[in-house]
Amino acid sequence: MLRSYVALLFSFLLLGCSSGSEDTTPETSPSLEQIHIVANPISTRGSSSLILAKGNTQPFIATGHYDDGSVKDLTSETSWHSSDSRIATMSSPGALTARDTGTTTVTASHDGITSNTVQVTVTDATLTAIQVTPPSVSVGKGQTQQLTATATYSDNTTADISGNVTWLPTDITTATVSTTGLLTSRVAGTTELTASLDGINSNRVQVTVTDATLTAIQVTPPSVSLAKGQTQQLTATATYSDNTTADISGDVTWLPTDITTAIVSATGLLTGRVAGTTELSASLDGINSNRVQVTVTDATLTAIQVTPPSV
Repeated sequence: MLRSYVALLFSFLLLGCSSGSEDTTPETSPSLEQIHIVANPISTRGSSSLILAKGNTQPFIATGHYDDGSVKDLTSETSWHSSDSRIATMSSPGALTARDTGTTTVTASHDGITSNTVQVTVTDATLTAIQVTPPSVSVGKGQTQQLTATATYSDNTTADISGNVTWLPTDITTATVSTTGLLTSRVAGTTELTASLDGINSNRVQVTVTDATLTAIQVTPPSVSLAKGQTQQLTATATYSDNTTADISGDVTWLPTDITTAIVSATGLLTGRVAGTTELSASLDGINSNRVQVTVTDATLTAIQVTPPSV
């Protein structure tokens, strides 16, 4: 009898434990509802439509919109497609390279969702001039400076060809230039450089490298308020011992205190992730910047107004 009572009591205890266990139903991930692609940055300027000269490349970005209101950069995760590969092909995720004259459309797809279409026209415009900016550079030893090579074509359009030209520094002991135009100073001194493509040479850029050392870093804006999923470009400005300044946004280490609320890319692009507050700073060579206050809200876009209303 006692044995039966103990067995019955044990059964009730097991039943009680089972009924009090946690719900193991897995959480569902947000579902992708829409993909929106845009050409960014616009490679060719001076035209109301999206055009490319043969041989040039136009980058695109893809943004995914989910059913919980969140957004995500899907540029490297989507499958990119050009409707006419004879005219232009996707040379890498989000990068369209013009091959021959004509028109093609670009789309991206992911998880069964296809984006909007973007039409691109490829022309046979020829390169007539290259302008490198800034026309002169002064940097501290070991620092960097981004150079931009802008092409002018026979149809009067212009394009950023910094990644297409051959960079030609006259003295690589003083400074070197990467294939994308990033100048890195090496030792104190002066030199000059040019850029060249298809037999066309650019203006000559004067480069001065000093022994100045980094003394301070200032990040602007000093405070940011943005909606969830939106972005804000931050700028880190260095001050050196010779009182010169330089944009070092791509050189510093960005230090957000809470990456759940917001994240920062290597170039200083801040992206709001969830509503809340946080702060961030930037650091280089043991020098820390001011602290930037960041507020991310649940605000949503309600209207867009284009002005003037008629042209």
